[in-house]
Amino acid sequence: MRFSTPEQARGESFRRQIEAARTYAAKNGLVLDESFRDEGVSAFKGKHRDERAALGAFLKRVESGDVAKGSYLLVESLDRLSREEVVDALELFLGLTRNGIIIVTLTDQRVYSRASLRADQTQLIISIVVMSRAHEESALKSKRVSDAWAAKRQRAADDKQAMTARCPGWLELVGGPKSGEYLEIPKRVEIVQKMFADTIAGLGRRSIQAKLNADQVPTWGTGKKKGQYWHDSYIAKILSNPATFGRYVPRGKLAGGSDATAEAPIDDYFPAIINEETYWAAQAASKARGFGRGTPGRRKNLLSGLVRCEACNSNLVFIDKMVSGGGHKLRCGRAHASAGCDHRTMYDYKKVEYAVVFGLGQRRKALIDAANDRQSQAQAALSAAQARREGIERQLDNLIQLVQASGGGSRLGKQVQAVKSR
Repeated sequence: MRFSTPEQARGESFRRQIEAARTYAAKNGLVLDESFRDEGVSAFKGKHRDERAALGAFLKRVESGDVAKGSYLLVESLDRLSREEVVDALELFLGLTRNGIIIVTLTDQRVYSRASLRADQTQLIISIVVMSRAHEESALKSKRVSDAWAAKRQRAADDKQAMTARCPGWLELVGGPKSGEYLEIPKRVEIVQKMFADTIAGLGRRSIQAKLNADQVPTWGTGKKKGQYWHDSYIAKILSNPATFGRYVPRGKLAGGSDATAEAPIDDYFPAIINEETYWAAQAASKARGFGRGTPGRRKNLLSGLVRCEACNSNLVFIDKMVSGGGHKLRCGRAHASAGCDHRTMYDYKKVEYAVVFGLGQRRKALIDAANDRQSQAQAALSAAQARREGIERQLDNLIQLVQASGGGSRLGKQVQAVKSR
């Protein structure tokens, strides 16, 4: 079974396909395996062939021999098997029959097998025609959807008409797309506006996070999914979202496969809850807090990911107290976010960094000393070997001179060979 959208699972498509398969299996004495279901998977782009999809898993089992030859593959129609281009769809179709699989299309009760295709080639022609029609229908539908989205984007740009019900968490669509409009959720708008004001005033997102959690401010979006408390990553996402001053920036792939990021942003699409100057002022303040190169009074956290809370084993986070005084600190990330740890001790960053660096320095010194000792020992051994070699070479030279002077006596010759063998 396969259908393209999850909504079809709740409709007629699922019931129709499963009942037809059960009826055919019972009528023909087959044992039906109902586990191969691709729910919400499109056959137009070939995603159903992926091993994570049911058809992909089935194909892999066919190729490995786990599915015995003579097994049946029941599909409502050939377009359930594939809506790809005819060449790709035909390759899939013939590959299955070549591996001994019998394909049955339940709508017209046609049976395709290696033997039947050889005996009646009109079957092959019929299958190609069906596959071609299925691909053309999907291609036309894809173009229509793509054109519809293009028209929506144009209406959004010209008339500020809502494209979808999806919108930032501080807004809601009232009245539905086309006729509806995006309206502010006052309490959430106040929270976002306060985030921007605090950022411009010099607070970091972790400080904002801690205050929101301490005040038990209700969350939405990502924060709500992760345990009902605010996360600094979601605060950063809000602060960097141009929708706050009304700009819509298309993202991701559109239905026709085109890249939406190539589309121009649409200004004044959403209700602006801050002005653009405030947005860019917050970006500048956030960048200044990034402890980047050349930022006066800032220090980069060299211990990121290296030091942990002794109570809950969470990472200690870097806290900048330079604005309010007190210097740089390290503190349990969960305690700082008011997210379940009571170990609220704040450690002086400089002291911890010095201790870690000193400890690493001592370790490095010990390693260097040990390496130096090994090097000294090796150098001494090498010097001794070189001295011995030089002594042997001198002795050999003397013996050669004696051999030449004596005319090559056998006793001296033996001494030369003995020296050479050392």
